[in-house]
Amino acid sequence: MAESPRDDRPISSYSTRGSLLDTIEDNHRSVGKKTLLHRLIFLSRVTDPETKKVDVRDYYDKLFKNLGNQATSDGITGLMLIYPLHMVNIVECNYDTIVSLIHYLDDIGKKDDPIISYSKILLISVNVPYRLFAAWNARSLNMVAPRVEGDYETTQGVEQLIPEVTNNMLKIGHKLCKMPKLAQAKTIESIQEKVPECIVSQDLIGYLLQHDNILSPGDYIKRYLTPVYFQLDSENVWPCTRPLRPSISSVTSQFR
Repeated sequence: MAESPRDDRPISSYSTRGSLLDTIEDNHRSVGKKTLLHRLIFLSRVTDPETKKVDVRDYYDKLFKNLGNQATSDGITGLMLIYPLHMVNIVECNYDTIVSLIHYLDDIGKKDDPIISYSKILLISVNVPYRLFAAWNARSLNMVAPRVEGDYETTQGVEQLIPEVTNNMLKIGHKLCKMPKLAQAKTIESIQEKVPECIVSQDLIGYLLQHDNILSPGDYIKRYLTPVYFQLDSENVWPCTRPLRPSISSVTSQFR
C-alpha cells in the first residue's frame, strides 16, 4: 500500500489560512455589516396600569439609545407593541447589546421600577442574515385592558403558544422589510388596521408572562453563565472511587 505524501510545510504557513469565522466576517464587511446580527423577542408587564403609553415609549426610547451609544455596532432596530398592560418587543442588534439589555431587565425586575414590572424571554435568534426593521419603532395599540389578566383558556402547551407570538412578530417584520421606508412608517402608525392578523391577543401575552416554564431575564443569565459541559462523578480521575492497592484481606484470600 502506497504511503500518503508527507506534508513538509512549516507550521507557520498554516497561520495564513482563514477560519469559518473569518469568512463570515468578510461576507458581512462586503455588505456593510460590522458585527454578527442577533434577534431578541421578549414580553414585559407594565408596573402601573395607569401609566401613559407615551411614558412607556419614552422609557424604552431612552433605554435603547443608551444601549446603542454603548455598543460599537450597527445600532438597534426593532418594534415594540404597547398594550394596556403589556409590551411585546422584538430587538435586532449585536449579542453584547442583547446581553446588556437582559441584564438591565433583570435588574429592574428586582426593584420597584416605575414602568416595567417583570419580563419573559421568548426567543433569541443568533446570526440572522438580515434586519427586518429599518429603525426602532414603538406603536400603542387601541385596546381595552382585560378584566382578568392571563385568563386564557387553551389545551396547547407553552411550546406551541410561544411560536404563535414570535411568528406573528416576525411576519410583521417580513411585511415591513419589503416596503419603502415611507410606507413602513405609515404601516406602523396604523398597524392594527394594516396587519390585524399579526396582532397577538393580550390574554395570551398575560398567560405567557405568568407561566413559570418561560425563562425570566434572571433565569437566562444563570444559564448563560453556566458551563455547557457537566462532568460526571464517574469521569473524575482524582480522587479515585476505589482504592488503588488491593486490601490485605483480598490478597490473603487468594492463597487459602
